[in-house]
Amino acid sequence: GAMGRACCLPALALCLLGAPRAMAAPPRAFDAEIMATSITVQFAGSSGTAQDAEAVFDTFRAVDALASEWKDGSPLSTLNRSAGGPAVSVPAELLALLQRSRELAERTDGAFDPTWAALWGLWDFRAAQPVVPSEEARAERCARIDWRALELDPVAGTARLQRPGMLVGLGGIGKGWALDRAAALLAERGVTDNVISGGGQVFARGSP
Repeated sequence: GAMGRACCLPALALCLLGAPRAMAAPPRAFDAEIMATSITVQFAGSSGTAQDAEAVFDTFRAVDALASEWKDGSPLSTLNRSAGGPAVSVPAELLALLQRSRELAERTDGAFDPTWAALWGLWDFRAAQPVVPSEEARAERCARIDWRALELDPVAGTARLQRPGMLVGLGGIGKGWALDRAAALLAERGVTDNVISGGGQVFARGSP
């Protein structure tokens, strides 16, 4: 009868379409404020835990403590304070980051230059009446910018800025450097489905 036919329709649909698939677990997200930006870690499926996310954050914190030009106690700040003086010892991780920065400066013919930071404070965009710096002031600061004057000695484990007033700033590479290391750490921990993002840098691996 009509009722029998109606009862058969759901069963027929299951035969044709298959049983409904279980909904995939929503991604789990964790975030922390590090390097003056929000660092976010997302895990899909059963991959990744809160402990894995914290390991990512610890990696970013370690790079920040090592290579932040804003922290007085960082090894990079020690190098900056020694500009124009003798070479200073730097941790191996910072030396590797400085070497990579020099490589990028050479490959881009100075378009990327880690010694850009001599320009700090020349422009004050927060002033009530912002002023364009004079040509003389700009020229004086630009004379301190030269990636070739950043001397690195991998054997001795030292770095040196040749001229007084030079400053290294690694904001253009530091987050990406930390992200690469965090991604490698997750791979070592067997995490296969993840996204890490921070400050415009994004690393994605696995599915979905």
